[in-house]
Amino acid sequence: MQALRDKQPSSRKREEHLSKDGKWRSFPKVPHLLQYVISGNYFGKVKIGRKAVRQSLQTTVWTTAQLKLNDFLKENRENRNKVDPPKFTEAVEWFKKDLENDTTIKPRSKEYRRTCLQKIQTTWPELWGLRLDEISLSACKSWAAELNDEIDSHYFNNTIGTLRQVIDVGLRTHKANGGVVFENPASELKRVKAKQKHLHLPEPSQFKELVVNIRTKSGAWSDRVGDLVEFLAYGGMRIYSEALRVEWEDVDWNRKEIVVHGAGDNRMTA
Repeated sequence: MQALRDKQPSSRKREEHLSKDGKWRSFPKVPHLLQYVISGNYFGKVKIGRKAVRQSLQTTVWTTAQLKLNDFLKENRENRNKVDPPKFTEAVEWFKKDLENDTTIKPRSKEYRRTCLQKIQTTWPELWGLRLDEISLSACKSWAAELNDEIDSHYFNNTIGTLRQVIDVGLRTHKANGGVVFENPASELKRVKAKQKHLHLPEPSQFKELVVNIRTKSGAWSDRVGDLVEFLAYGGMRIYSEALRVEWEDVDWNRKEIVVHGAGDNRMTA
């Protein structure tokens, strides 16, 4: 008899309200409790934001249902203010914004970082649909292993470094918004040893012969192309950065030096 009384609420507690389809019973004095009439199982219900959560309490006993209901409400109310980690795409946009506003980084270096981002996207497109907590260490390692076989060591190191920086930016923002801090899954990716390129330079006599061929066989621009080749070779400058910035006032004829301008205010002599 006692067991029977435990399974059913008293007459006072049995102030029940049935849903329109007759399947669910609610209890005005216990507003977060429901009972599925067909099976007799009790359920907890609560609204988190705009989302209604209903979960089985795994019991048909009234007193047990009330105890489990308290645990159910506590758990869901603690999660009410839970902040979901941002998506990787959001972290990318924050990284780009920080990169653009960083005055300590040269324009060419910024462009290189953007190139690394493009490489990440083309080699791991699925990453763009994940939240930061959905990115696993094993997935990072698998991607890095394939990438290492595809590009040179310098490019590889900068690309995995860019991935790590993007996720770090996302994690910092997540923490600032009240989110739970977790470890960067790309933090364990290892840099590889940079392989030095073996340069096969022509002998002085071979280089002079090359310049002669350029001056005689390059059409209307032969002399200018020959001058450019000698200027780059003897000056040791990169054509699309330093060489383009050299002007006549940068040439010191007395000291036989050329002031070479890098990005920003960086200078060197050649």
